[in-house]
Amino acid sequence: DRGELLAWLLNTRAIDLQEEVRLDHWVTKTSGLNLADLGFLLDLAEEEAALDNSPAVGAGHLQCGLSQLQSTRAGSLGLATVPSVRWEDVGGLAEARQELALALQPVVKGQARRTGVLLYGPPGVGKTLLAKAMATECSYSFISVKGPELLDMYVGQSEENVRQVFSRAAKAQPCILFFDELDSLAPNRGGAGDGGGVMDRVVSALLAEMDSLESVQVTVLAATNR
Repeated sequence: DRGELLAWLLNTRAIDLQEEVRLDHWVTKTSGLNLADLGFLLDLAEEEAALDNSPAVGAGHLQCGLSQLQSTRAGSLGLATVPSVRWEDVGGLAEARQELALALQPVVKGQARRTGVLLYGPPGVGKTLLAKAMATECSYSFISVKGPELLDMYVGQSEENVRQVFSRAAKAQPCILFFDELDSLAPNRGGAGDGGGVMDRVVSALLAEMDSLESVQVTVLAATNR
């Protein structure tokens, strides 16, 4: 659908592309953008081409436009701006990379959808780096949440914070929702020493929200050193 929209916009606006621009590559890179977003992207790319005095829009102009558009969307949707991390920047970790790639694959009919992936290991082994590389490579929106940020002193507010994060992820789909320090947010139920049972309710809210992800294109990633 995005390919047809891009082709239609290019045709109706009579925009010339340079020969090296592969449209199928840009269809993949613009995942999550609607018709209006694609229109803005081409506007920004044309502005960049005009600054270069170029008669046709090139890959560099499209990349500049995409970067500007993503930073604008990140501000309006409350997304994290992801530093550009490529798979080449990640040394080893082939098995983990393969698992992440499988988690992001579109669901085939009859196949159960994976809710997410839990990365665990000691500090410094590259758990967060993997999440950033994954978001960069697949051009998904990226929401990063540190576990303790969602906890609140008021009754019911922590669970509401969890629901708001998942709601933001659904609006920004396709999206990767990354929980860092998950052990602080989701301890064993019944084992927390808090008097009001707040942590048990937070874990319940987290599980309920993850169960509702089947209808949206949101992949949950979490990291813990436990």
